Amino acid sequence: MAAGGFPPAYFRKHLAPAVLFCLLLTAFPAGPGLAQSAVEPTPQPSQTDTSGTTPAPGSSVRSPARDDLLSTVGVTCVFGPKTSEADARRQCFLKARSRLTVKMAEQVRGAASSLGLDLSDEELFAFTLGTMRVEADREEIEPEKDGFVIRLTGRAVADLAGLRQKLPFYAQNQDVRAAAVAQWRAALSEAELAARSAGDPAEAQAAKTRRAMVDTARFAERQLRLGMSQTDVRGLLGEPGAWTQGASGENFTCLGYGDVWAVFQNGELACLRTRLEYSRRHESQCHCSGRLATIVLGVEPQ
Repeated sequence: MAAGGFPPAYFRKHLAPAVLFCLLLTAFPAGPGLAQSAVEPTPQPSQTDTSGTTPAPGSSVRSPARDDLLSTVGVTCVFGPKTSEADARRQCFLKARSRLTVKMAEQVRGAASSLGLDLSDEELFAFTLGTMRVEADREEIEPEKDGFVIRLTGRAVADLAGLRQKLPFYAQNQDVRAAAVAQWRAALSEAELAARSAGDPAEAQAAKTRRAMVDTARFAERQLRLGMSQTDVRGLLGEPGAWTQGASGENFTCLGYGDVWAVFQNGELACLRTRLEYSRRHESQCHCSGRLATIVLGVEPQ
């Protein structure tokens, strides 16, 4: 039996690749903390310059700046009142981390290409996730009427020299790549689950608009009657979101209300339909002809 009670064959097939990937990440010096900026290396006052002269009092010779890869993203997460602040912060961080991984992977792709290495997108994402360091650079929590909003700026840092050391080994070992991809997929699934809880304002607004469109269509089906004037319909549904005219001489006018179109002929409501369809007969899409499945009120004129 192998270590931990696993059969040798199971260990070689399932655990060894993951162990190799972990060794890959620890085989080289780790990157610096985010507080140690590559732009401001730690001063080394005891060093001398290449000419052998001693630095003047009050001055210092700085060590060469390391070539780090940097990336930032901003995310906005919306939560309801039932989500705790700690859980919400974690979910928003996972959302930022997944976006940072994809964004940073483009820079890693450049490093791999410079070494003549060809990796798939998923392999690049997996390698990037395992080698970059991510922190919340800025976080704001604002209460809302039905919950709260978190605005987070995430920052990722990766040591370019370290990446160039690790990439060849990673590219040459299929088992290591497979283990890394498995970890990436697990992280991505976790981030996608978090994203469903951490709503996006644009998506929430789109869903709200969609619900309003459906509600308007249902209201129109219940309240509108054939023969109503445009003034009557506007009084019930308000101003339309869109409108169009029929072909010249047919006197059709179509007013769009979300998922439904009110079609008038000669100033009176002739039909209510779910979509407009172009007809050669009418030389227009504004009419009451076509498939009966699209007409919810009114009958196609003879």
